[in-house]
Amino acid sequence: MDDITQFLRTNDPLLRHEPGGGVEVPSAEMAQQPARALIRREPVSCTADRPLREVARTMAEEHVNSMIVRAANGDLGIVTDGDLRDRVVAEGISVDTPVGEVVSGPLTTVGADDAGADVMLAMLDNDVRHVGVLSPKDELLGVLGGIDLVAAEARTPFALRHEIAQAQDKEELRDAAERLSSTVVALHATKLPPQQIGHVISVVADALVRRMIELAIESKGPGPTEFTWLALGSHGRRETVPSSDVDSGMAWEDKSEEEPGGVQGYMRALAGDVEDCIRVIGWSLDPHGVTASSEFSASSMDSWHRSIGNWLKNPGDEKVLIASSILLDGRTVYGPAELDPRPILLEPENRVKLLPSMLLLAQAQKLPTGFRGNIVVEDSGEHRGTFDIKHGGLLSVVDTARFVALKAGANVTTTIERLRAASDAGAIEPAQAQTLEEAYELFSALRLEHQIHQLARGEEPDDFVDPGELTELTRRYLRDAFREVSGVQKSVSV
Repeated sequence: MDDITQFLRTNDPLLRHEPGGGVEVPSAEMAQQPARALIRREPVSCTADRPLREVARTMAEEHVNSMIVRAANGDLGIVTDGDLRDRVVAEGISVDTPVGEVVSGPLTTVGADDAGADVMLAMLDNDVRHVGVLSPKDELLGVLGGIDLVAAEARTPFALRHEIAQAQDKEELRDAAERLSSTVVALHATKLPPQQIGHVISVVADALVRRMIELAIESKGPGPTEFTWLALGSHGRRETVPSSDVDSGMAWEDKSEEEPGGVQGYMRALAGDVEDCIRVIGWSLDPHGVTASSEFSASSMDSWHRSIGNWLKNPGDEKVLIASSILLDGRTVYGPAELDPRPILLEPENRVKLLPSMLLLAQAQKLPTGFRGNIVVEDSGEHRGTFDIKHGGLLSVVDTARFVALKAGANVTTTIERLRAASDAGAIEPAQAQTLEEAYELFSALRLEHQIHQLARGEEPDDFVDPGELTELTRRYLRDAFREVSGVQKSVSV
């Protein structure tokens, strides 16, 4: 095992000593560079039948911590120093074993023109530390690891994911969650766009919820049937900010109750455990009851079908508007995607029934513009002199994007993806989609900047922005954005 041991000693960051006392940290601007520009060398690869002994020797000689493994059918896998450490050293697998038997799995890949920030999100989404970079012709150009990305702060989410996966109780999850705020501040300092920071927050939040569910199952024992946990609202759209509430739901396989409260009782109890953990880590549940322990957003698939059928009999009802929009923004966090009730709403017949009500919702938010375009602020109460950037700006774009995406039949959830898909399908004029996208980026940036400053001052983040704290140029951009969004709202309603 000498080759394996030597390789691990030279590649373990805890054992390796480098000039200057650490690893060189790339600049923050790398977040915006294309993946092809971040590649440091050509990929090192081998065939799947090569012995681990030779693989470790080659990795040490080439000074790499991963190697591409090419299967006989052309599929690409990857083996990393962590695989060698965990499987060969810890489990005692023979060094003569073919490397194909210990690969981490199929290689996660990104496009050559994807930005460094998007590469980081791909790693977080797939819980991997290395991704392959493919050319437009699907040729492997190189491999990127976490250290090849943005600044040191941007690697913090990887450490958080690992810490969350190892947590053994609610208190350890709370400790990890408390570091998420400082991670957000650090990512913001690297100039990462607000949408991508929201994506990172959602990825970490997903990991926290999944671990909460695992701990609840360890406590209660396996469930009587399969279930799916849904992230709803802004978490479902992956547009989370520090002030976001946790909207969630559940769906489970239909199964006859063997005793009163059998399946449903288990699901409610499990959801209660998770929600208790959410409170322990300091997050807020949705104040309107969109939680996994309520009948409103958690039931068997048969009940979901009946509920949605009842919604569609009166799609203009205010409660139906809210319920439909929340579910349309949903996303599976845990469990089989087949139990996600969201596709029921996207069936062609149901989609047509929903369009008028989603249009009503898109028109409901009034932008805070008054005489001569002045920004309308609160005139009393604790938020006097401020305006609500969420309800007075962002939701107008979010709701409009949801409507035009539904009109286009697009099965995407993020606001920017919805606008682009709707534009491509002709459900909205490209110029109008571009206007909404630019306004959304402006509103998101102001909202996040406001909440970052609040976190730095030790305050609870909120959505109330004081126009007096903005530069005249920013106020002018805001007024223009409000006016343009209002114009698109009116045009879409025709």
